[in-house]
Amino acid sequence: MTTSHQLVQRQRSPHSLHKRPTKKQWEQLITPEQREPIEAGAKSGRPLFSSMDEVVESAKTLDFHPLDPFVASVASGIDARRTDEPGESENVYLSVKEFYDEPLVLEAGLKNGPDAPMMVILPGVYGDLNGGHGTVFKKIAYERGMNYTVIANPLSEQMVGEEPKHHPGNIELEAKATHAIMKELKERKPEFFDQVTVAGYSYGALLAANVAKVDEAKASQEERVIQGGVVALSPPEDLYHSMTQLDGLRERYENAGGAVTATALLYMTEVGALGYDRFMESNLALRDEETNSTEVEIADSYGSRDNMKDMVAQVDDEFKHFHLPPPFPGYFERRRILNNMTYEQYSDEWFTEDPWLIEQGITPQELGARNSYSKALDKIEKTPVLTLLSADDYILKAEDVETFRNVDTNTEDLEYTHIIPTGGHVGLLFNPAVRDFLGDFAVSAELLKKAPEGDTEQGVPQS
Repeated sequence: MTTSHQLVQRQRSPHSLHKRPTKKQWEQLITPEQREPIEAGAKSGRPLFSSMDEVVESAKTLDFHPLDPFVASVASGIDARRTDEPGESENVYLSVKEFYDEPLVLEAGLKNGPDAPMMVILPGVYGDLNGGHGTVFKKIAYERGMNYTVIANPLSEQMVGEEPKHHPGNIELEAKATHAIMKELKERKPEFFDQVTVAGYSYGALLAANVAKVDEAKASQEERVIQGGVVALSPPEDLYHSMTQLDGLRERYENAGGAVTATALLYMTEVGALGYDRFMESNLALRDEETNSTEVEIADSYGSRDNMKDMVAQVDDEFKHFHLPPPFPGYFERRRILNNMTYEQYSDEWFTEDPWLIEQGITPQELGARNSYSKALDKIEKTPVLTLLSADDYILKAEDVETFRNVDTNTEDLEYTHIIPTGGHVGLLFNPAVRDFLGDFAVSAELLKKAPEGDTEQGVPQS
């Protein structure tokens, strides 16, 4: 077993154990040299769901360790980096000129062949093609016998660099853009995109539901692209609410944060040695809101803050706002502003100047409200939708959790929302049983849409 001392030696870099790593250094720090391979088709023999009632019964067996939400999220993120990137994937280049001036780059894994179902993966906020949790979804797809395609998050450095015609964070246009991308993929590779399920986590989950809303609004079946369903893990109810929730995290560690590097190395060791099944044996499992300040800093810095600073700088330049001082000679003032940046400030000073918003006569807050998760569900009638989240997810306001509890998800209408008491934000992926459940639903979604009431003949292993 790799020891903490060995990890410190291997990851030795210009920053000390007491200096916060940069985003790039953080990713290098938490990525093991030896990672778990992905075996295509390894779990393709698992039974399929034949009805939404079976989905509900399976969900009832799921739980999660009683961990602090930030401990759960950090452990899950580090565990995700233990999954190796699948080989034999390819870059796909395509243009959607209505939404982006430059061609887009996607990642496609087609190892399971043209007859396999397709999982379109939508990462969380700022997520690119190679994030840890995104790799877990690639693993879920491949091992369950599906192919996958990853579309980078609209707020990521990659997508902002492709010169969008709308400001990042416009969920309404980003859902239409994602649908246009998927339609182009279907036209280009019909043999691979005839059984599509959209799977997203965090902002990607909210986006997935809104893409399904766009899809169902299409007049003809030929215009539709989602033949399967939607898998949504830890979605925001309202994007604006969740981004401002993240704004407030810094206040919880500003004067109390510990050594990020040392904490990361400790998690690396404990997660690697214990996994999810035995994680409660670790002293990390005892951390709570009195002792979790470093985990809060990790969740804030590497889950949001560092990426947001890069996004705002890109938007300021590419949309020619020039609200920021120039890099030279205003370097230090520019850095001070970006270091203190909040999403609310981005919305008030940059996003509100988006021509589409001005034309619509709405604010970013109103945009978030009219494209909320629950409102998207209200418009989805023909697409199976599985929503899985934690009641202690720190990106949700209390009112949003209550909305999820009260959302009208009728299994006869092919929608089911399941809330687990603990798990933090996307932390549920740490539990292997959750991964299997998400994969089972994804590969069964097309059958769920077709299965007559009470039909159980399809609940057999996939050939």
